[in-house]
Amino acid sequence: MLLASFIVQGEPVPKQSFRYAKKGGYQPARVKAWQELVGWEAKMAMREPEPSRAELFVDIAFWRRSNRRADLDNLAKPVLDAMKGIVFEDDAQIVRLRLEKKPCDGLEPRVCVRVWEVE
Repeated sequence: MLLASFIVQGEPVPKQSFRYAKKGGYQPARVKAWQELVGWEAKMAMREPEPSRAELFVDIAFWRRSNRRADLDNLAKPVLDAMKGIVFEDDAQIVRLRLEKKPCDGLEPRVCVRVWEVE
């Protein structure tokens, strides 16, 4: 069963390890803003009022304009973190994860997310 399907417009932002300052770790503002935008879109796309507790298959495709190198797993981290508590309770529920990174195809940069419950 399809649980959620949504597109987030904008340049996908990778999430590297926490950065450290004198007062502890922090996430850069651009990563935080991207994650909040993804969370908002996930919330609007949810077909159920509560996060799923089922095993999940998540499919994420990224279209990037930036020529900056970005690891695919680092692009996926803020997307998955943003969906926690909205689409699913914990990312340990994900039993299958498909990731794809593509150059922009003449359209704006974006990320397309689809989540299915595994039956």
